[in-house]
Amino acid sequence: MQGAAAFLAKDVRTPIVNSAAPDAYPIAGLTFLLVYQDQKDPIKAKALVDFISWAMRDGQAAATELTYARLPEAVIQVNIATLGTLSANGKKLLAGS
Repeated sequence: MQGAAAFLAKDVRTPIVNSAAPDAYPIAGLTFLLVYQDQKDPIKAKALVDFISWAMRDGQAAATELTYARLPEAVIQVNIATLGTLSANGKKLLAGS
Protein backbone atom coordinates (compact mmCIF):
# COMPACT_ATOMS: atom_id res chain seq x y z
CA MET A 1 0.00 0.00 0.00
CA GLN A 2 3.03 2.28 0.38
CA GLY A 3 3.10 2.75 -3.40
CA ALA A 4 -0.55 3.80 -3.39
CA ALA A 5 0.17 6.85 -1.22
CA ALA A 6 1.10 9.05 -4.18
CA PHE A 7 -2.17 8.22 -5.90
CA LEU A 8 -4.17 8.63 -2.69
CA ALA A 9 -2.61 12.07 -2.18
CA LYS A 10 -4.15 13.14 -5.50
CA ASP A 11 -7.53 11.50 -4.88
CA VAL A 12 -8.33 9.53 -1.71
CA ARG A 13 -10.95 7.56 -3.65
CA THR A 14 -8.20 5.75 -5.60
CA PRO A 15 -8.75 1.98 -5.62
CA ILE A 16 -5.82 0.00 -4.21
CA VAL A 17 -6.70 -3.53 -5.40
CA ASN A 18 -5.20 -5.44 -8.32
CA SER A 19 -1.92 -3.53 -8.32
CA ALA A 20 0.43 -4.12 -11.24
CA ALA A 21 3.39 -4.09 -8.82
CA PRO A 22 4.94 -7.58 -8.66
CA ASP A 23 5.37 -7.48 -4.87
CA ALA A 24 1.96 -5.98 -4.06
CA TYR A 25 -0.51 -7.95 -1.98
CA PRO A 26 -3.58 -8.60 -4.16
CA ILE A 27 -6.17 -8.35 -1.41
CA ALA A 28 -6.52 -4.95 0.18
CA GLY A 29 -9.26 -2.65 1.27
CA LEU A 30 -9.80 0.83 2.57
CA THR A 31 -12.47 2.27 4.79
CA PHE A 32 -13.86 5.59 3.66
CA LEU A 33 -15.40 8.10 6.01
CA LEU A 34 -17.81 10.58 4.51
CA VAL A 35 -17.99 13.71 6.63
CA TYR A 36 -18.94 17.30 6.00
CA GLN A 37 -15.84 19.38 5.40
CA ASP A 38 -17.30 22.27 7.41
CA GLN A 39 -19.13 20.93 10.44
CA LYS A 40 -21.92 22.88 12.15
CA ASP A 41 -21.43 21.67 15.74
CA PRO A 42 -17.87 22.49 16.90
CA ILE A 43 -17.97 20.10 19.89
CA LYS A 44 -19.06 17.10 17.83
CA ALA A 45 -16.68 18.11 15.02
CA LYS A 46 -13.70 18.26 17.40
CA ALA A 47 -14.62 14.85 18.83
CA LEU A 48 -14.80 13.41 15.30
CA VAL A 49 -11.43 14.87 14.29
CA ASP A 50 -9.83 13.70 17.54
CA PHE A 51 -11.13 10.16 17.01
CA ILE A 52 -9.97 9.95 13.39
CA SER A 53 -6.59 11.40 14.35
CA TRP A 54 -6.27 8.80 17.11
CA ALA A 55 -7.18 6.01 14.66
CA MET A 56 -4.49 7.19 12.24
CA ARG A 57 -1.82 7.48 14.93
CA ASP A 58 -2.12 5.69 18.29
CA GLY A 59 -4.95 3.43 17.13
CA GLN A 60 -2.60 1.72 14.67
CA ALA A 61 -1.13 -0.16 17.64
CA ALA A 62 -4.27 -2.33 17.74
CA ALA A 63 -3.95 -3.40 14.10
CA THR A 64 -1.57 -6.33 14.66
CA GLU A 65 -3.62 -7.75 17.52
CA LEU A 66 -6.69 -7.64 15.26
CA THR A 67 -4.73 -9.36 12.44
CA TYR A 68 -4.66 -6.26 10.25
CA ALA A 69 -1.62 -4.63 8.75
CA ARG A 70 -0.72 -1.18 10.01
CA LEU A 71 -1.17 1.63 7.53
CA PRO A 72 2.08 2.77 5.93
CA GLU A 73 3.33 6.11 7.22
CA ALA A 74 2.90 7.68 3.76
CA VAL A 75 -0.81 6.77 3.77
CA ILE A 76 -1.23 8.07 7.31
CA GLN A 77 0.29 11.39 6.24
CA VAL A 78 -2.16 11.65 3.31
CA ASN A 79 -5.05 10.98 5.69
CA ILE A 80 -3.84 13.49 8.28
CA ALA A 81 -3.45 16.13 5.55
CA THR A 82 -7.04 15.49 4.45
CA LEU A 83 -8.18 15.61 8.08
CA GLY A 84 -6.51 19.02 8.34
CA THR A 85 -9.02 20.41 5.86
CA LEU A 86 -11.97 19.82 8.19
CA SER A 87 -13.44 22.80 10.01
CA ALA A 88 -16.32 23.85 12.23
CA ASN A 89 -18.05 27.03 11.15
CA GLY A 90 -14.98 27.92 9.09
CA LYS A 91 -12.43 27.32 11.88
CA LYS A 92 -9.86 24.52 11.33
CA LEU A 93 -10.15 21.67 13.81
CA LEU A 94 -6.76 19.94 13.63
CA ALA A 95 -3.95 21.64 15.51
CA GLY A 96 -1.20 22.82 13.17
CA SER A 97 -3.34 22.74 10.02
